[in-house]
Amino acid sequence: MALFGKEATYSMGDDTPFAFMSKVPRNIFSYFKQRFAQVTNPPIDPYREYIVMSLSTTIGEKGDITYDDEEHANVIRLDSPIITEEILEELKKNLPFRIFETVFDLNRKSSLREKIYSIAYEAADAVEKDGIKLIILSDRTAGKDGKVVIPSLMIVGAVHQELVRRGLRLKASIIVDSGEPREEHHFACLLGYGADAILPWARILDSLSHKRRAQR
Repeated sequence: MALFGKEATYSMGDDTPFAFMSKVPRNIFSYFKQRFAQVTNPPIDPYREYIVMSLSTTIGEKGDITYDDEEHANVIRLDSPIITEEILEELKKNLPFRIFETVFDLNRKSSLREKIYSIAYEAADAVEKDGIKLIILSDRTAGKDGKVVIPSLMIVGAVHQELVRRGLRLKASIIVDSGEPREEHHFACLLGYGADAILPWARILDSLSHKRRAQR
């Protein structure tokens, strides 16, 4: 700044090295960076500026936006894309769903790439052939019998793109049931790459454990 007389490009207080330059393992979210200022003055958010801003999302089959039809109203509207286990259970009661385990078995002779494509194809087939309206990508079985987590951002992007390729994206919603996302940046990445809602179960468990300790 002293040398050129101007602020550094994309300067938002994050001076950590790029993920690809790191000598330690980094999660896949670290390889994505925001290139815009998210601070406004006065502050803008969906609570104080609800007329022009919203966090609401709709779950279910979306209609064709090129014409109006009452069937377009057959969706479930959520006030936020970040949901709880109770909300997910309610969604499962109202929409045909299928859970896909987003884990990779280290004991099997197959590649991670093959597993990701396999899940994407199965999810698209479920929507196309079985009328599934709710795709749940869950990594809750990770850590059992040699199973490891498939990065949630990778699998969400693969399922989203396969649905788009087959012309099925508006037929179903994608729910990420994962212990991986913990920060706002993680949620933003998942939503940007195709998730309709996210259940960050590890974060929920953390908050519950804090409450229990406080009660004691």
